[in-house]
Amino acid sequence: MLLKPVSLCLTIILSLFLLLPLSAMAEYAIEGFFDSSSPTHDRRKSTPFNSAPTCTTLSEDSYNDNVRYTQYRIVPNSNVLLQADITTTSESPPDTLLALYCAPFDPENPADNLVAIDDDSNGFPNAGLTTRNIALNAGTNYYLVVISYSETFNAAGSYNLMLGDDLKFYTVPVDLDGDGIADTWEIEHFGDLDTANDVSDYDRDGYTDLQEYLNNLAGETDPADGIYDPKVRNVQDGTGYIPYVNGSDFWILMLPAILGESK
Repeated sequence: MLLKPVSLCLTIILSLFLLLPLSAMAEYAIEGFFDSSSPTHDRRKSTPFNSAPTCTTLSEDSYNDNVRYTQYRIVPNSNVLLQADITTTSESPPDTLLALYCAPFDPENPADNLVAIDDDSNGFPNAGLTTRNIALNAGTNYYLVVISYSETFNAAGSYNLMLGDDLKFYTVPVDLDGDGIADTWEIEHFGDLDTANDVSDYDRDGYTDLQEYLNNLAGETDPADGIYDPKVRNVQDGTGYIPYVNGSDFWILMLPAILGESK
């Protein structure tokens, strides 16, 4: 099915749901790592144990800013208690915290939608949330966020995120500029994060660069078997083609020609 962006919010959700899930009835491990390319945010402190945590758990700001994080979307297949713990086996493991958020997780506002954050409950440097008895609702989106303790101390290395109890797991592509397009795809095709966004149309073919990303991610081709690539013009009036219909779009389309620019 050809994907068409309707709004930035919707297309970000669509891009995440396209990723293939892993599922298991028993516990399984997801390997992750922190390095200099990891995104950063200003983290919160570990929250106290709560017998019935909600999506509005109060937390305190930590003095550790610009710490690395990796986020994972999880969806329970049934009503279950969360099983999620960090284990490390490397000689120089990162010191981690583990947080659970109700959707969405916003790294710019890490106090929002927070359920719980744990630090070292499984023994330094391993965090865990299993012992907190957090009830998850079937079919609901949650975000597990693995966080480095500080900006510099034990901030790099690999870890295992152990999950269980019939959870579907989705990796979330890094999207630092928030345009719905995975940063790796932008770098691959443009070499930067500034050229493409959710409304740009680099090749002027009527497909936004976000739509080309989503269609490319889904393995779609246009009626002429052209690939969806932001630098390759696809067949106009093909499936999913979005014509320019308003004044602003007209100027976006015509100004390069008027000014003598070409791409």
